[in-house]
Amino acid sequence: MDALDDANVATVLAASDLLFDLALLARRDLDAIDNLILLGVSQANVRQIVAHSDNPFLYAFADTNPPDGARLPISVAALSRVLSLPFETVRRRAVRLCETGLLAATSGGLVVPSTMLDTAGHVEMLKGVHRATTRTYQRLQEAGFFAASDLPAPEQPPEEPPLRAIGRLAGEFYLRMLAPLHSWAGDPIDAVLLLCLLRRRRGESRLVDAGASIPLGSPAHIARELGFSSETVRRRLQRMADKGLCRRDADGFAAPLDAIQGQLQHRLAESSALNLRRLYRRLSELGAIEPGVCRSRLASPPDRPLAG
Repeated sequence: MDALDDANVATVLAASDLLFDLALLARRDLDAIDNLILLGVSQANVRQIVAHSDNPFLYAFADTNPPDGARLPISVAALSRVLSLPFETVRRRAVRLCETGLLAATSGGLVVPSTMLDTAGHVEMLKGVHRATTRTYQRLQEAGFFAASDLPAPEQPPEEPPLRAIGRLAGEFYLRMLAPLHSWAGDPIDAVLLLCLLRRRRGESRLVDAGASIPLGSPAHIARELGFSSETVRRRLQRMADKGLCRRDADGFAAPLDAIQGQLQHRLAESSALNLRRLYRRLSELGAIEPGVCRSRLASPPDRPLAG
């Protein structure tokens, strides 16, 4: 397998960092699979809004939450196919999420009630998504990733960030990018752990020896960062160690650099460039990423995972 050039590596790391940042904005009171189901339902409910090219600002702003009547339900079977999860897993978890009020079951399928997406916590999460996409945009601009034709100018830039539209496009990016990791790793929790490996790889960019390893830390440390239980992380890391993606050491777990650079980065190279261009072309059409546009209301402390 040929090594990726520096530009491709930078693109993979930018995409995986954005994916990881979005994962950290998920609810901490749910596990990765429940959060993925909620995201899948929410995205499916507004698919006709995302596709509404005649009015890209339809239900785009924080104070224009789509009502329940504007949401299209999705069946458990369709959701199972979209998320590449077993039907019974999705059905069982959807029942539990309905019991907590996070989902609602209708005659046509599942919906996320509009009241769940109209809270202050949810709006703060959307602001976090905007900050994450803006950081990645600036990073890609500095790296010379975009061609002039990649970023169409908006017809009329909005006076405030279209947070809900940004959130929908970021959710689409997340599902598209998670798919190759999920199919390889086996499930969403392992996929997020793989993103953690790639994040650690960027932090150890000085490593050049293919035989070197990147320290991951103890399961307890990783669990605190991701909001998972220590036992879940320990069990998953051991399974990844059995695949050769990481190994135990005196301080917990470490990942061989050649496994990350070879298997993980190659798996994400093509989809990273494709999905980043798709995301930022559509954000540019909304006037959501040009320097100085719609950013005055986004100043805040560094992002932390937010519920809602």
